[in-house]
Amino acid sequence: MSKQKRKNKLKKVVMFIICAFSIFLSTFSIFSTYQLHQTASMIYNHPYTVSNESRAMRSRLLDMKSFLLNIVAEPSWEIDNVQQLLNGRYNMQYNAIEIITNQYLGPSEDTIQLLNAMNDLKNTQNDSLPLILPMTKEETALYVEQNIYPKYDAVDAALTKIIAFANRKN
Repeated sequence: MSKQKRKNKLKKVVMFIICAFSIFLSTFSIFSTYQLHQTASMIYNHPYTVSNESRAMRSRLLDMKSFLLNIVAEPSWEIDNVQQLLNGRYNMQYNAIEIITNQYLGPSEDTIQLLNAMNDLKNTQNDSLPLILPMTKEETALYVEQNIYPKYDAVDAALTKIIAFANRKN
């Protein structure tokens, strides 16, 4: 083989190696960028989604707590109407709990505590409605403060724990 043919063959081999290395480097760069994107999305989406959904849930909870006494102490409200109004709120809260549970990166016990506290609040309120609707406003206020408001506080405490964890992840 002549020197010229060897040089041409060597050039082709070197070009092949350079092209193969370039393809490998490009593939590695694309894969690394994709991994970074996935990690950044996870970091952004999970804590922010959990924190925002928890705060929205807390806002609805405080709203429920404030209007509950006004509704149950009002003699014109019937139990079915109050129950229907509360069920709409419960549905929003349970939807939020589902989102929080799916996105939360903290201990699963936190979301279990939130769900249990919400179930306890719902059950207590539902069981209490027939008892408190016939009461006077003063009796209703005392009953709600002693028996129902602590259930709201338990949900709020569970939300506080979740929000604190999510905010530490930001």
